[in-house]
Amino acid sequence: MTNLLGLLELHDAPRRVISVGMIICKSNFAELPRNLQVAIEYDIGLNLSPVLLYPLTEQINVFADFARQTVGWEAVLNEARSVVKEAKARNRLAIRRVDPSGMIEELQRIYESERERHRGIITFRIEVIDPHGSLSKLPRAGIVVRRRGSASTDNLCYVQLGDHPGVYELHVPQAGCDDDLYASFIFDLLEPFEYGNHTVPLHLSSKGPQVARMRLPRFVPLVRPRNAHYVRYGESTPEGVYVRDARQVHGAYLQLRRDEAISGRGLLPSPTYVPLFSGSGAEWRAYAREVRDYARLIVDRIKAS
Repeated sequence: MTNLLGLLELHDAPRRVISVGMIICKSNFAELPRNLQVAIEYDIGLNLSPVLLYPLTEQINVFADFARQTVGWEAVLNEARSVVKEAKARNRLAIRRVDPSGMIEELQRIYESERERHRGIITFRIEVIDPHGSLSKLPRAGIVVRRRGSASTDNLCYVQLGDHPGVYELHVPQAGCDDDLYASFIFDLLEPFEYGNHTVPLHLSSKGPQVARMRLPRFVPLVRPRNAHYVRYGESTPEGVYVRDARQVHGAYLQLRRDEAISGRGLLPSPTYVPLFSGSGAEWRAYAREVRDYARLIVDRIKAS
């Protein structure tokens, strides 16, 4: 705080403008009124930025359990409005520098939109089969639900998996259930890319949602460098990637996964278990893809040697 207050002394608008940003996510939503009070007390212009794209577990527009994860949000927004209203009445410098009123209203709009979208919920159940004992080794494994053909950021809901296999519930907003839906295994909910070969369709029948089955891949723990290793921010990180296009990020991530697999770490195709439920066409198809990926991995290892 001492460094920030020292920096604020350099504020000399329009020549030099010092402001502070606060990202608004699930884990800090309740802190909004207090942070506004502190900013006003110290004459800090505070910008608010909602988390809408990444990471999945912190986005305020996708949920595992909307009702549970948004407890108290309405009261938080009302209190934040009151804090700003009082500061305006007192003509506080922080509000003259950055007026957060419009940002608070945008947070209100997002919350109301999600509340309306989650007014009706359809619960799908997935039986997670873990023949390799991967769950206890994975960092933040999860399952997301998307519409068929949608982007990797168009998530309808998610569930974080525990350390043991079993049946998990996915609470899908009913408004999104008119489309073809699929559930995809996520190696780490803080990583945006799914392990796509472990994807199953979700079906509604006259009796309601059917139980889907998903068999997880083998996982060997690994240690990765810090994110700063991968991105070049200037002279301090010359070995990183200078990103000009989002495809570079995806390509670099896929290459990282290939290199890890060749070295025998990370998520590995291991078709040593035949499908446990012979009547499941989806599981047989997943098994066939894993056999194919295993063959490719063997070829890659031979080439690398």
